[in-house]
Amino acid sequence: MTKKELSDHKKVVSQMDWDDLAISIIEMEQEIFELEEHMTQKELKNRRKLLKIYEFEKRKRVEEQSYGSSYEGMMYGQDFVSYWNDEDIIE
Repeated sequence: MTKKELSDHKKVVSQMDWDDLAISIIEMEQEIFELEEHMTQKELKNRRKLLKIYEFEKRKRVEEQSYGSSYEGMMYGQDFVSYWNDEDIIE
C-alpha cells in the first residue's frame, strides 16, 4: 500500500460518522479473523495497517470528547464522586 493510499484512507476515516467508523472496525477485524488463512502476508499487513488507521481515529475521537466533558461542573475521571457505596447516605 502506497503512502498516497494510506493518506487517502486517513482522510476518509476522519470524515466518517461514529457509527460508520465502528461498523468498519468490526467488519475489518472480522474479515482478518475469517480470512487470515487465505490471505497472503502482504494482504494481511495491508489490512492491519488499515485497521490501525481506523483504531487511531477512534482513539483520537474518544480522547477529544473526554477532555473538557463535564457533568454538573465536574470533570470525568478527575472530580467525579459516586455516592452509591457511601455508608452515610444509606443510614
